[in-house]
Amino acid sequence: MQSGLIAHTRDDLEVLKHRGDRNYYEFTLLKSKHPTPVGTVSLQLKKVNARKGNFTVNVIADDHVIEKKDRSIAEPLQFYTGRDRMLYEVVVFSAQKKSVSGYLSTPKSAPQPGVIRQQAGL
Repeated sequence: MQSGLIAHTRDDLEVLKHRGDRNYYEFTLLKSKHPTPVGTVSLQLKKVNARKGNFTVNVIADDHVIEKKDRSIAEPLQFYTGRDRMLYEVVVFSAQKKSVSGYLSTPKSAPQPGVIRQQAGL
């Protein structure tokens, strides 16, 4: 575990944001065939079992698809991405019948979503 600090609720997430150690992007993913952009990566919810608190999500980063299968709520999903191989972390803190809510945590030195679009000429 990179930092050991995980938000279990939106209030906990606000506390982490005020610390200023990392960038945080909140999301709500709906079960869909299309990925949802979150920060500089995209996430796609494949399945949810709200009763057990399990879900499967695809992380699309650097033209790679990483499947995180049968993960639990509040379990940090860590992966490295970018030219400098920075540690990103996805945490889901609630699961409903066809959706999950959580946040993406990125290093402060990671590229910002708006900067990437400007560099790409979009």
